[in-house]
Amino acid sequence: MSITLYTAHTTTSLSPIFSPTGNDKSDEAQKHIKRGSQHLRMGNLEGALNEFETALESTPLDHQKKEIYNYVDNITQTLERQKSSRPGGSFFLPRKSRILAKAYMLQANLEYGQAITLLRQEKFQEAAPRFEAFIQSHPSHPKATEAHRHLAELYLFSDRIDEAIACLSAANELDPSDGGVVFLLGQLLFARDETSYDWEETKNLFEAALEDPKIIFDDEQKQEIYYMLASTTYQHDPQTPEEASQRMIDLRNYANLYLSFFPNNAFILGLRATVYWEQGYMVLEPGDTDRSYWLNAAVDEFEKAFALDKGLLTVFGMYLAQSYLGLEQFGDALQIYEEYYAQKAVLSGVEPSLLYGTEISINEDLDTIIYGLEKDETNQPLIEKAYLLSGQTKSTPRN
Repeated sequence: MSITLYTAHTTTSLSPIFSPTGNDKSDEAQKHIKRGSQHLRMGNLEGALNEFETALESTPLDHQKKEIYNYVDNITQTLERQKSSRPGGSFFLPRKSRILAKAYMLQANLEYGQAITLLRQEKFQEAAPRFEAFIQSHPSHPKATEAHRHLAELYLFSDRIDEAIACLSAANELDPSDGGVVFLLGQLLFARDETSYDWEETKNLFEAALEDPKIIFDDEQKQEIYYMLASTTYQHDPQTPEEASQRMIDLRNYANLYLSFFPNNAFILGLRATVYWEQGYMVLEPGDTDRSYWLNAAVDEFEKAFALDKGLLTVFGMYLAQSYLGLEQFGDALQIYEEYYAQKAVLSGVEPSLLYGTEISINEDLDTIIYGLEKDETNQPLIEKAYLLSGQTKSTPRN
């Protein structure tokens, strides 16, 4: 099963300093760069930084941004040298501390802008180390969450799934309310754990996010989340009767939420039908007045799912057959198992007869079907078919 990964998130508009190309304002930018350099020569560091910041707002060309970066880097190095020269690390006036902080912020913005420019130019191999360096140097920067997200997307292009997950986990810690990060992280966890069917981390992440009023998902994201939650809940193995009951409630809720968007999704219809099957066939005892209600609901839902996608017989066919068994509709149950083996044979590329009698749980159901059919002599053709599907004959009963 292939999973399509969506990187849907709210796009944050970038400051002009992140524009990949220049425009007619580059002359204005050059004017402020020149003024900033004059302030530097006069020792007015704060004045220089103000001019460089204004220059960046004028959408400078790439070579102008590099020039600004070099000037700002010179300022930070100068102030750091002054700081380190003080005995015991004692620092100068608060004003200089403020100037150094501003220089570092401006420098960080420039570094982030360089990484964004490379990303927009699709120079992914060059962009990744720039984002890595930015995150390492400025872990608390306001753009750190976005940097983690962009880096995760770059890792995905190289199939570095675990590193992408680590990036998104870090971004989620920095800003737990970023729905785009949570959404992509959940998708990657779902895809990574597909082979092991161990989706507890995905389930826990999305359930917590849906309960957090600060996290906003758009409709497309909600659809995907409900699909993944229905799938992960279906695979969950409850350890207690209470967990089993809650699993049924959750599965039905998530399936209903997804089907409110796509009412004819065959797979989710099949998942919801398993809730009805479990209640009618596994929980309620024969003779219970509600049992037939749930089993008929399961039959209706499974039949609708199979009408949309016959291939799902190999996934949910046994549940439908057992629903018919619970209703004592033995001929219908037999027909479903016949169709089940036919569909499985198509997928396996073998004759259906080679599969008969190979599944113990189905053989047990076929024994029940034979027992039920033998009560009426007119069912002889169906009885013979049941023996055939179970891999036995009347003269050679199963041990």
